[in-house]
Amino acid sequence: CPQKKVPNAFNLGLDTRRAIYIPFAQAVPKVATIDPDYCNMLKNGKCGVCAKVCSAGAIDYKQTDTFIEQEYGAIVAATGFNPIDLSKFDEFAYSQSPDVVSSLEFERLMNAAGPTSGTLLRPSDGTHPKTIVFVQCVGSRCDGVEKGKPYCSKICCMYTAKHAMLCREKYPDTDVYVFYIDVRTPGKNFDEFYRRAVEQYGVHYIKGMVGKVTPEGGKLKVQASDLLENRQLHIDADMVVLAAAIEPDKSARPLATMLTASMDTNDFFTEAHPKLRPVESPTAGVFLSGMCQGPKDIPETVAQASAAAAKVPSWDTVIKIWQSVRVINDFSFHMNQGVCAFAFSRPYRKTAGTRKDPGGKHSFVIILLSDDTRLSHEQHPRRDNFPIRYIYRCGRGRMRSPSTEPQQTCYQPHSSAVSCSSRRTDHR
Repeated sequence: CPQKKVPNAFNLGLDTRRAIYIPFAQAVPKVATIDPDYCNMLKNGKCGVCAKVCSAGAIDYKQTDTFIEQEYGAIVAATGFNPIDLSKFDEFAYSQSPDVVSSLEFERLMNAAGPTSGTLLRPSDGTHPKTIVFVQCVGSRCDGVEKGKPYCSKICCMYTAKHAMLCREKYPDTDVYVFYIDVRTPGKNFDEFYRRAVEQYGVHYIKGMVGKVTPEGGKLKVQASDLLENRQLHIDADMVVLAAAIEPDKSARPLATMLTASMDTNDFFTEAHPKLRPVESPTAGVFLSGMCQGPKDIPETVAQASAAAAKVPSWDTVIKIWQSVRVINDFSFHMNQGVCAFAFSRPYRKTAGTRKDPGGKHSFVIILLSDDTRLSHEQHPRRDNFPIRYIYRCGRGRMRSPSTEPQQTCYQPHSSAVSCSSRRTDHR
């Protein structure tokens, strides 16, 4: 492909690629694609070099995007995250100097598959930086929500410690400063990792915030404060790395609207219950995975993704059971008493629940009662050939006979659609 000056989105625009490319090394499926915004053949009909040299004949310029419609029993939302826009933080000179980079850009510069093949070089002149300043909580824990985010991004402290250790290990002559508000390392061995960066690698952790970064004479003048020693600091840095806050991907809000899923004020998906149902959305059949639900690191994301994947087959089983249920509406008059009744018939019993065999050996009636409902022996609904089983809405799903006085224990055998806080039963 003769078009070589296409910005590489995977490397955050730090280098270029061709118009025909593989998105990244671990792409699935790992096949080449053509960027229609930069391909000369698709834009003006002049080129076609790739079709001429492709021995497999895999180039099809007439192929267009297609939309596939399918029916699925469950949906796992994994919309991911994006770093916030750092152009709002002019005090750090992010838009003024190429040597002020975000933490994600610094990660690509240190990566062996990155734009510099793993060699740490300044983007401005390609020289090795001798002094690097890391600034924590840029956009996180902000009072003004129009500029940043009110929450902690959770992952910044650990990846900053990792970056600082990589710099000191690979380039021992580099001075590394980290300015922080608080060091938050709540995970297993996380605090030991941070202490190793300070004690073993000699990273200078300074409690305080950077007030201003000014490009001047090929250097970055960093003005900051040391709160522990109560003094002002002025550092001539070669690079400044900003630990940018994270926010949900822009596609999260439209997707939640389409799925009728709940979201919080920060556009993160809301789970059904933070302890008992952490990977389920209040919307039945929608599961959550990764940072669409909130800030989390890679181990947490992998654990939640595995839990969501394990939940999907169980939800499919629930759907199949519910589709085999026959609902008898003869008991609808009990709704005024906070009672709801369903007649179930097993799917493998062909005559169960029919006129030929209205009860059947494998058919039964389940009656859902509110926790404060008391029915006398005469009030219990009857239907010929249907054994009656009772589940109290705040009971543990134990089967009650008509002559047994119900007890008030607190469990929920029914679905979350049945409310335990009122007498009314939602029949969803």
